[in-house]
Amino acid sequence: MSSRNTRHASKACLACRRRKTRCTGERPACGLCRTNKWVCELGDDRRQAPMYRRVKQMEEQIARLESQLSRYRSAPSTGAFDSSIYEADEVTDSEEEEVDAMGVERLKIIDSTTGEISHFGPPSCLMHLPESAFSSSSDFVHSNQPSSTPILRMPTPAVSLSSIGPQIFNNGIREGWKMHLPKECARMETKTHEILFGSYEEVLRESLVYGGLVDIDRFRSDMYLCTENSSNQTGNNNNRTDNYSPLLHNALLALSTSHLRFKQSQKAPSNVLLDDGWTNILLSHACMQIEWEVERPLLSTVRGLILIIIVMGQTGRLNSAFSYFGMAVRMADSLGLNVDSSHLVSAGKITLEKQQDRNTILWILFIQDKLQCLTVGRSPSMPMSNMNVPLPPYISLDSGDSSHPALGINSRFRQNVRSAMCRLSLLVGDILQKCYSPSFNRNSKKAERMKVEMNIRLDEFIPSLPPSLQLTTPLLENEAPGAVIALHIAHWFNVILLNRPFYRPNAISSGTSDDTGLSDHAADMIVDLLDLYEHLYGLEHSLLITAHAVFHAGSIFLMQAAAAAGTPNEHPPTDTLASLEKCIRALQLMKIPTLASWNASTLQALKSQWLIMSPSEQDTVPDVWEDFGLYFDFSTYQETNAF
Repeated sequence: MSSRNTRHASKACLACRRRKTRCTGERPACGLCRTNKWVCELGDDRRQAPMYRRVKQMEEQIARLESQLSRYRSAPSTGAFDSSIYEADEVTDSEEEEVDAMGVERLKIIDSTTGEISHFGPPSCLMHLPESAFSSSSDFVHSNQPSSTPILRMPTPAVSLSSIGPQIFNNGIREGWKMHLPKECARMETKTHEILFGSYEEVLRESLVYGGLVDIDRFRSDMYLCTENSSNQTGNNNNRTDNYSPLLHNALLALSTSHLRFKQSQKAPSNVLLDDGWTNILLSHACMQIEWEVERPLLSTVRGLILIIIVMGQTGRLNSAFSYFGMAVRMADSLGLNVDSSHLVSAGKITLEKQQDRNTILWILFIQDKLQCLTVGRSPSMPMSNMNVPLPPYISLDSGDSSHPALGINSRFRQNVRSAMCRLSLLVGDILQKCYSPSFNRNSKKAERMKVEMNIRLDEFIPSLPPSLQLTTPLLENEAPGAVIALHIAHWFNVILLNRPFYRPNAISSGTSDDTGLSDHAADMIVDLLDLYEHLYGLEHSLLITAHAVFHAGSIFLMQAAAAAGTPNEHPPTDTLASLEKCIRALQLMKIPTLASWNASTLQALKSQWLIMSPSEQDTVPDVWEDFGLYFDFSTYQETNAF
């Protein structure tokens, strides 16, 4: 046979490769292997071009990302968070519907009379004990005979006050509803007490987050029940319920007196005269109550801690508030608030109302976690990966609920506001973890992809809101509740928070950077919304998230002005300086939180440094610039753009 007619295989077998001979390629054996009676095997083709393999890997990764993005985009319609967006593998319908036995067994009802629940995870041996193994020490009968069932003797929470907290016992009034209040409040009348309850409900109406935290009617009912049943030396659990506890009582009054004292300082009419120092006295008394509620916390314990954190944050005790918040998160974990309790409702072990209370407290803590992290610049401590409770859905409102006064007191409307804040807080947590972690590299391709994906999620937030939380244009024609305006301010603050680390020095004045344009637009929107809020409600008693947003919008205007001042023959635009001054003035008007006045002073000082001092005197500016979370060497920029 001529060599020209010899057939050659496009892929040689292993034997031909080793002998470096041409393979004829017949199957099941080539000519050489058939002649020598060898096994003809085809190995992996390792000569495949490296670029081809890389292209295949990238195509697979793109397909996976598109699949994850499509699942995320479908999530808002269901009202629940799709945790599979963070997973590479698809989850089948059967896997989604299956109840995880490990999750069910985490929650133990350790007191059948109060429905007290405790949470024990898989690493703990306590998870494997039956619920009958849990009892209080008062229920335990001493016996010399060994028990076939292990008994976990939980200490009784309401033991003698004199043995656990001498200060609480000696300072307590121990008379009717005043029983657990400090002695300095002995002269508080019932009328004053009721007015303070009304003051607390007013705080809730102005809040984005805390609506539904404490139901005053249930609190009042349980307060009278507990204080009437409790004696001076109580050894039972009759002085606490999920709706009332001494800690919650003192913390609620501390917040109410703080709010009412502020209104009185603003010359607002008031029917009650409060003693000086009541807020601090009640707050200190509430903190002392923690000592004997912490071992057996109830929902009321976590509620009380949340109110303590609010008061401390409003009065500028930021590190104390952050520390007490950590305690509140740990107590919530011990109660298993991060575990879905639907199976307990189905089994009739807890009521649907109690499950709703548990979920409400969990999501309030989740939102507060992000606010605390923004305040002190630290990482979130409540990631979604630690929870399997679905996000609260939006609820349809009745036709009669559409008016502005009706919305302010409507519980369904307040739940929708909290639901929106949960979704916004989820975005805040992702931004803080990805853009503000110590290992973040803004120049990496991964950071650029993350920024694009997060901006898509932010763009979809406003359109996904229910009609009662939307604003129309022009903005000044809206008469929306303050919570709705503050919600939109918080959204635009998120846009700044995401894009500001990607500011490009050469694009600040030219506007060629998308990151710069997005942040500039967000700052303008915050100022416009601030004008609407001030027009309708004033700025004196603003929300913490609003103070954060205004400060960061002011930082954007400051950077715009500084960039213009660094350009030859240019001066900061008049409208930019006017917007900066508006932010400083707004922060100065905000009496609560105290943090607002600090923000105003900071912006004013930076304005003086950046826009008035000569370039030769601005050696300290780069360090201050980095305080904004930027990676921008101002001195280098000034050298290339001299005055």
